[in-house]
Amino acid sequence: MPFIAVDPSNNRPRIPAGVDDDEEVLCPVCDGTLRVRDSPSFARHFYHPPDSSTCEGESSCHLAMKSIAVDKLRTRYPDAEIEIEFTADTVPRRADVFVEFDDPRYPLGRGIAVEVQYRNDQKDLIETTASFLDDGASVIWLFEEDYEGDRPNYDDVQLPQPIPVWPHGVPHGEKPSSGTSTADRIGIDEEDLVSYHPDHVDGQLSFGEFSDNSRNSETGLADFGWSLNREIHLNLSMNSLAAQKFHSAWMDGRMHERMNQHRDTMEDRRKEIELASRSTYINNRFWKGDGDTFEFSVKVNPWNDDRFLIRQFAGRSELQILSSFNESMVKSFNHFVKKLVYELDCVHKLNPQLRNQRPVARSSVGSISFTLIRTSTNVVLAKASRSDTSLYLKFYPDHLEGLIDLYTKVSLWYNQPPTDSNERA
Repeated sequence: MPFIAVDPSNNRPRIPAGVDDDEEVLCPVCDGTLRVRDSPSFARHFYHPPDSSTCEGESSCHLAMKSIAVDKLRTRYPDAEIEIEFTADTVPRRADVFVEFDDPRYPLGRGIAVEVQYRNDQKDLIETTASFLDDGASVIWLFEEDYEGDRPNYDDVQLPQPIPVWPHGVPHGEKPSSGTSTADRIGIDEEDLVSYHPDHVDGQLSFGEFSDNSRNSETGLADFGWSLNREIHLNLSMNSLAAQKFHSAWMDGRMHERMNQHRDTMEDRRKEIELASRSTYINNRFWKGDGDTFEFSVKVNPWNDDRFLIRQFAGRSELQILSSFNESMVKSFNHFVKKLVYELDCVHKLNPQLRNQRPVARSSVGSISFTLIRTSTNVVLAKASRSDTSLYLKFYPDHLEGLIDLYTKVSLWYNQPPTDSNERA
């Protein structure tokens, strides 16, 4: 008793409710003709005409469960494309049903893979879930307990909340070694799955191991680690909230790594300054070719009269903006650096026609306010202002490493972690 068919004109999946009585569709198993009918004992379903050959296809109960899920998913996600038995280059593992969005959306990514678990077929739920999440798709697991009615005559399904790409799709820790499972790399475990199925029947969630041979080993997906390539791989719009949050997580990882590199040097420097009872500068100069240059400096000293200074050099002239600085301003400095690096990545990766020349972000450090402006090139213009003084600073993608270095050194000096709690909330 089939509940899913294929449209002969476009190979799209069809369910009984959407097929007219006199319409012919194709069997997804044998490619034979199917027609639709109602029955006093069963829900509307497809059948093979009497003159067709016998077809031993997928379990009728399993197909019915998929059909009901498709109908419910179309109601919940009316603007999405619903695919059955979906496989794509970017989602190498096959999904029973796939909800595909026109544009990626936060926090679900580019779509939802729906797996219908019938009589516990021993799928490795953790690794299967991790594989979909890693490929930018959220996941819904449907068990028989989620359906209303008695087998095989289910008539409705209660869809649980999807296990979302954000935050579960963000990788954790160092670059993985060969052989690291996808679940270990992104940090998803049994507790995560059960939290989205709190009423599951004991023993129904199977966590057996099997090797995932569906992934093409040449794609190098296991090597992304803490990388902006995660955002690209998820195919998120650079202007989306999801992309900004992934970028923030990536920046936290970069800053943590950089802090480990500079920690010993900054501790030695602190001891030296304290013994000498003198001030010092934590600074970085930014330039491009032989043009104008500018410098960001934090002047620190043992008596806590610290300053944040911007100096711009043009020929023999110099312009300055100065602000007080202390431990409480490190987070605002973190926020400014993250915003600036994000905008640099945007102008570097967006097509020229998608760039603009208007303010896109605002931030402040102490009494200095910043307006970040994308340009038609790969430059981000930062307007730094205080009182009646303004400096226009041109940042290039080459400046990214210097910005991260400067922030991590300042953060180490004030014993502040790189994560901006406001950014991550």
